Amino acid sequence: MDLTTFLGAACVILAGGGAGLSAAARMRRSVSLAVSARRMTEWMRVQVAVALRPLPMVLSEAGRLFPDLLSAAPDPGELSVRPFLELWEGSVRSSDLPEALEEALLGLGRSLSEGTEPDRAFAVCLNELEEAHASLRERSDGSRRLYVGLGFSAGCMAAILLI
Repeated sequence: MDLTTFLGAACVILAGGGAGLSAAARMRRSVSLAVSARRMTEWMRVQVAVALRPLPMVLSEAGRLFPDLLSAAPDPGELSVRPFLELWEGSVRSSDLPEALEEALLGLGRSLSEGTEPDRAFAVCLNELEEAHASLRERSDGSRRLYVGLGFSAGCMAAILLI
C-alpha cells in the first residue's frame, strides 16, 4: 500500500468519524437547548406572574437573554403593531429547536394569548419541557457513543472498499 492510498483511507475513516461526532454534537445541543428552554420559561414565569410585566415586553427581553431559543425576537417597535401570539410563534419557529421543545413553547404562547392564568400556563409548559428534556437526555446518553462508533465503522468500511 503506497502513501497516497494510506492517506486517502485515513481521510475516509476520519470523515466517517467526523460525521459521527457531528451527530453526537447535535444530540448534546438538543439536551442543552432543553435546559435553556426550562430556564427561559422559569424566567418568563417570574416576569409575568410575579413582576406583572406585559407579555410583549417579556418576549422582547427574552429574545435578548436567550437568543438560541428565540432567534427572531421582535424589537420594541413591533410590539405594539403585531399580536403577541404572532410574534411568539415567529420567534420560536425561527429557531432550530427539537420538535418536542418547539411544541411546548408554542403551546405556552397559545395558552398565554388565550388568557389562561399565567401560573397554570407556565406550569404546563415547564412540565412538558421537563418531559422533553428527560427524553432527549435519555436518547442522547445512549446514542452519542453509538453515533461516533458507527461513523468510524462506516469510514473504515468505505476505506476498505476503496482500497
